[in-house]
Amino acid sequence: MPPILTSPSRLFSAKQYNEPTLIVLLKEGNQKAFEELYNRFAPTLLSKLMRIIADHQQAKDVLQDSFINIWLNFHQYNPAKGRLFTWMWRIVRNNASTHLRSSALSYEPLEDFLLDELSSGTPTYNWVGLDSWIQSTLNPHQWQLIHLLYYQGYTHQEASDELGWPLGTVKTRVQQALQRLRSSERLVEIRHG
Repeated sequence: MPPILTSPSRLFSAKQYNEPTLIVLLKEGNQKAFEELYNRFAPTLLSKLMRIIADHQQAKDVLQDSFINIWLNFHQYNPAKGRLFTWMWRIVRNNASTHLRSSALSYEPLEDFLLDELSSGTPTYNWVGLDSWIQSTLNPHQWQLIHLLYYQGYTHQEASDELGWPLGTVKTRVQQALQRLRSSERLVEIRHG
């Protein structure tokens, strides 16, 4: 396996291959293509990963492990089933989940409206059944969208592509879903235990 590059000057090198060519070379085990893959995608993946694992060094370790998994399992990637970045992000996200479980750290993927309260440190939460509550509170389209964005780590554009909805519809529906969750009586119960 090629070494993982960490030199900042290498992270910003120009793209040598277009994505389809890069994929072909990676499937052939080309180490230069792997270096380019890392240089091209590691900064963005690390940025997304830092939303899950706040500790920078732990996030870098998880990312490095993820790139090892990506290298070893690249033969399983199928461009017809999804974008390269999305496939890699799923590996990174799964490794982050495993890391958090094994190190007994906790995080809540439904960031925005719950993390404000969590960061204050004062409320107590009853997290039992939260996923079921969210699913029962939202309509099927909203639940599907929240699941893609917050549980699977999709961007708004990726969710738009996956669902075949216009980007504006995705943004509107996620705002409506979060508003519905904010205003739910059950959230009051969760906030105050």
